Amino acid sequence: MSDKNKTIDIDVTGINPWELLAALHNGSRVSPTVFCRAQAGGEITAEEARGQTLSEIREGYEFPLYLGGAPLWPDYLFGRPIKAHLKYDGDTAWLVRADLYDRDIGEGAAQRVIEGLRG
Repeated sequence: MSDKNKTIDIDVTGINPWELLAALHNGSRVSPTVFCRAQAGGEITAEEARGQTLSEIREGYEFPLYLGGAPLWPDYLFGRPIKAHLKYDGDTAWLVRADLYDRDIGEGAAQRVIEGLRG
């Protein structure tokens, strides 16, 4: 597998998942589709990210066990591509498939967002 097709998982232990999702949204760009442009707005807070995400989960839905009970994130949030999701492995939290976020936003974008949250 070439480096271009390599999946990227980033340790995000200790970062609030909703703050991370909001930061990924705020660091993303609006997808060029008409539907996404219609949904797009400005920057969002962790609470807005959580509210929007949870409002789209069907009643009775349980987070998949293979994600370790991590919050299920949308592929798109307010018209912006996220694509990555959380996975827990014991006490460690991982941003899984950060390469998909980077594909849409730019190489290293997910890592920069995480570094910004860590200060």
